[in-house]
Amino acid sequence: MNPAYHELQFVLIDRHTDLYTCGDVVAFQCEGLDAVLIKRIVACSGDQVIIKDGTLYVNGSVSIIFPQKGIFKYSGLAADNIYLGENQYFMVGDNLEESKDSRYVEVGVVNVEDILGKIIPSVAR
Repeated sequence: MNPAYHELQFVLIDRHTDLYTCGDVVAFQCEGLDAVLIKRIVACSGDQVIIKDGTLYVNGSVSIIFPQKGIFKYSGLAADNIYLGENQYFMVGDNLEESKDSRYVEVGVVNVEDILGKIIPSVAR
């Protein structure tokens, strides 16, 4: 998957929703990196996540967000099963090779209170 957003790109954030689902791109405060990150939600509250043999599995099935097998070169925290609690999300960046996301200890599982809002997709003219 090609990166959907780039550094220093202007984006709009919908701060009036608290309904997030798999596939949503959100901005969230990451204390571990002292930054606001933009990532895609790949697993939600109550889900189980693991990256095995380079493939992302959610609840024992290949992810619908990243269905390609063997594309994850780094599993990080997801090398072992991760069980998401209430109001927790697992985030992955579209640029898998360079993205600091929930696979990394600096980011980890994201709590809903750290989410700033959903990114509103831009429409090219």
